[in-house]
Amino acid sequence: MRRHWEKVRVEIMYHVNRAKYAQHSDLRQELLSTENLILYGGPSTHNWSVWNGLIQMHIRKCIRAGENLSGNLLYGNKLLEELMLPLPKLKELGLPFVYPLPT
Repeated sequence: MRRHWEKVRVEIMYHVNRAKYAQHSDLRQELLSTENLILYGGPSTHNWSVWNGLIQMHIRKCIRAGENLSGNLLYGNKLLEELMLPLPKLKELGLPFVYPLPT
């Protein structure tokens, strides 16, 4: 397996989702309609339910800020730091998250 694969696949999923929302205004509106809800993906492997939610919530924040979703891309540790900002709230709500985090 590729070294740092866990981190790389989070980055890939983040960039794919940003591209999806950049190209589809209806999906942007649907994401914005979730207002301030904590998003948590459906059943999945490992931490993907949580990562999917964290990615969607971060993209929602970017859309609200008026960011160009085709630019301002984050990578590596900076991306993970940004995505993990809501984790304390998720833990407070009792949503599972399996450690360790990607390194």
